[in-house]
Amino acid sequence: MKIHYLQHVPFEGPANIEAWAKSRGHDLSCTRLFSDEKLPGLANFDWLIIMPERFTALHWHGDTFEIPAGAMRAAESQACPNQAFVL
Repeated sequence: MKIHYLQHVPFEGPANIEAWAKSRGHDLSCTRLFSDEKLPGLANFDWLIIMPERFTALHWHGDTFEIPAGAMRAAESQACPNQAFVL
């Protein structure tokens, strides 16, 4: 799978997303918006991850969501079982 992420600032990289993707053999690419890099075409990736300018709101693992009906959980941790899903 080809995963692409948009990075707004140089100090907030993909962290565990990168480790997860590589451990499963997925290709990971990036557009560094802070460096005015061009966006890839839609055919160049299967998943798009948009990195926020600040992760502060996402660090509150008590704030979570339910996986929608028909969706599959894509990321989880012991602290936060619902981190991402795929429809």
